[in-house]
Amino acid sequence: MPLFRSPESPTASFTYRGRRIGYQEHGSGPRAIVLTHGLLMDSRMYTKLAPTLAAHGHRVITADMLGHGTSAQPHAMTEYSMPQFGRDVVALLDHLELAQAVIGGTSLGANVALEVAVAAPARVRGLVLEMPVLENALPAAAGAFVPLALALRISQRLMAGVAAFTRRIPRTHYLADMLIDFARRDPAASLAVLDGLIFGRVAPPIEERHALTQPTW
Repeated sequence: MPLFRSPESPTASFTYRGRRIGYQEHGSGPRAIVLTHGLLMDSRMYTKLAPTLAAHGHRVITADMLGHGTSAQPHAMTEYSMPQFGRDVVALLDHLELAQAVIGGTSLGANVALEVAVAAPARVRGLVLEMPVLENALPAAAGAFVPLALALRISQRLMAGVAAFTRRIPRTHYLADMLIDFARRDPAASLAVLDGLIFGRVAPPIEERHALTQPTW
């Protein structure tokens, strides 16, 4: 079922390391902002924010991380890690021929922004971080993600049926859709994402984060 996208901002994609990475552009101003979404969500969470920022003269790119939204959905957990998400965003900057951009995100997206800043500091003009999952939040994150991964592992057939059913529900309002988009997802891809992140690092080490010099909001 096609995903809802505004006619002014069609979805585009490029291939990096043999995997499709989807993104959407809003505006064409000289100041570039790349926004990354939360875990098991996608760039639709910026349906209102991205056009608003574009109206203020920014070129806004909303990216779908691998396993999310319009990007490829591999079922192997080895495809997913926070450093790889960061490298995918750097590849997006290369694809768009952007020397620098402000990188921002929420939750998973905030951690991705930190990975970009560590991997390619010269490419990051500034950081906008909302609810990053850092050391103090790791027990809470594990308490949420591990049971979710176990539930998906046990009930993949059921969740596949739920996904097939909910994809038939017309998209109406982005806030309502965000509440049921998890059910629309491919459960095998969701499980692979969770497994890959659970067994990998959540964020760059604290000493690498402390070495960052970019303005941060």
